[in-house]
Amino acid sequence: MALPPLEPDNDVVTHRLESFDDLGDVQVDKGFCYVSCDNCGFTGWDRTFTAWPDNAYESPSALVTFVEGQGREERVRKCPDCHEEARLEGLRVFVAAGTLDRELIAEYDAHKGRTGFLLMDGSGVLDGDPPDGEALRSACLDSCVRAGSFMAEVTPARRDEAARLFAVVAKARPGQPQPHLALARLAFEAGDEEGAAGHADRAAGCADDDAEASSELARLFGDLAITNSDGAHLDAAVRWYTRAMALSPDDRRLNLAIARLLIQIGHFQEAAKHLERAAAYPSTTLEARYLQGVMAVHEGRPRVAAQLLSELSEDVPGDPSVLHMFAWAAAQCGDRETAEGALAQAARLSGGKEDQAYFVGLVAETLEEAQEERAD
Repeated sequence: MALPPLEPDNDVVTHRLESFDDLGDVQVDKGFCYVSCDNCGFTGWDRTFTAWPDNAYESPSALVTFVEGQGREERVRKCPDCHEEARLEGLRVFVAAGTLDRELIAEYDAHKGRTGFLLMDGSGVLDGDPPDGEALRSACLDSCVRAGSFMAEVTPARRDEAARLFAVVAKARPGQPQPHLALARLAFEAGDEEGAAGHADRAAGCADDDAEASSELARLFGDLAITNSDGAHLDAAVRWYTRAMALSPDDRRLNLAIARLLIQIGHFQEAAKHLERAAAYPSTTLEARYLQGVMAVHEGRPRVAAQLLSELSEDVPGDPSVLHMFAWAAAQCGDRETAEGALAQAARLSGGKEDQAYFVGLVAETLEEAQEERAD
């Protein structure tokens, strides 16, 4: 049996494209098996798939080795109609290749024992010509970035493996910031601040026109600035946030991000203008209003903070973090009843026990201080 042609309305293509939408464009490699059944005569896709979120192929030959190894392992499958044993006729592995804006499809023919390649766009349309060597290498490097990111986020014990994959990509793509940014983040999370700064500097050398990279650089330099109380890193963070906002002027999430950083270091006046911009847009207004309340608390304006957070708690009644801050602001105003009521409401919600315990103690301490001040 020859593998059926891939058309936009093919079941496998439809499944692949829908899975991207369902997962919010998360890129996960998937394999689809095609079988034939002597018992009932079924031929075609066996209606199952295998996903490999942590698969990385450092070269096209490594991809071929993986695909053909899977083909040999899956020689006997289950028929989707009669559930008896069925023979594997072929395998298609879809590899997301973001740098190509395509899907790389590796097709394994079980009878010939060979693997060929196709490229498919986001509408399910195949390119007329098979991919060349450079396209294959790009798809493989993309898989290294994707797998490394998955390992770093989901399996911290494999961070060394993730770092090795990012280093492979950084060497192959010295002019792209993403692998350097990934290495910087891994180094920072491991407590290697010097290594994180070095990788961030290398990323900064090639990130000028990349809004996403500029934003990540800003976040990295901001984290370094807070960790080390380093003014130079703070200046770099503000500079890169400014660059990111210039490249994406309508992205109010950037205003929120720089406001968070400025609040953390006590630059409230500068943060205020960014929060005003973010508060004017529906997608960012709730978090902006929350940060305005937090900032007012830290500026010593508890009545303003309490009013802001009280109004916000009515708009988002299920958010315990808003209630915690509202309780603290009310306690600073000496309003025990309101503070304890907000804490009780937060306790009934899904807030973390550690957060709840922290704010219970903080509110109690603040109320005691307020009572002592009144007594004096």
